[in-house]
Amino acid sequence: MVRLHPRILHSLVGISFLLLTPSAGAEDLYAGNAGAQCDFETDISVRKGAALDSKSSAGYLFIGREFDNGKSAEGFYANLGKTRIIGKADATLSTAGSTYRFRKNATATASVKTFGVAGKYHFDLHARTRLSAKFGVHSWKRRTSLTGTAANINVRDDGVDAMAGLGIEFAATDKLTLMFGHDNFTIDDDSVAVSYLGLKLKFD
Repeated sequence: MVRLHPRILHSLVGISFLLLTPSAGAEDLYAGNAGAQCDFETDISVRKGAALDSKSSAGYLFIGREFDNGKSAEGFYANLGKTRIIGKADATLSTAGSTYRFRKNATATASVKTFGVAGKYHFDLHARTRLSAKFGVHSWKRRTSLTGTAANINVRDDGVDAMAGLGIEFAATDKLTLMFGHDNFTIDDDSVAVSYLGLKLKFD
């Protein structure tokens, strides 16, 4: 888990207050959702009878407030899907410089859900197209299970880490915007790369 510098943490708390302040005009607010493809990036390698499925579908929900200076404050919830390792008896996997062997057929699965806040900066390429970059913090929960052993194992852990992303937006109408982008979530010593397609709706 990364240790966030106090100034960064204070800035992100400030983002939350900007997002929730009652002074926000309705025309400044937006919300939306997105479907995504995730890739769990770890140092695990498998061989000899084992398979690693690191890709998964995912989903976002978000709400934000846009400002006149090209900045936004955004809160989000994301289901980052799952990764899975399937191993037959005598299959091996390696991680952190060590090698492990499956004594019998087994499946290990890890799934992650998270929520957080992010600050966004955007600039317009032309009237209906803009690029955006964001940096934020997220509070994640991970569930890891192992089945096929003598006793099934379930482990839950959580933490707070950083996230960042780049995106492009196309305004279909004055209220509806199509979004494409790529985010990266740090999860303890691993990371999850997320490519998404979504819709953003501005409120009247």
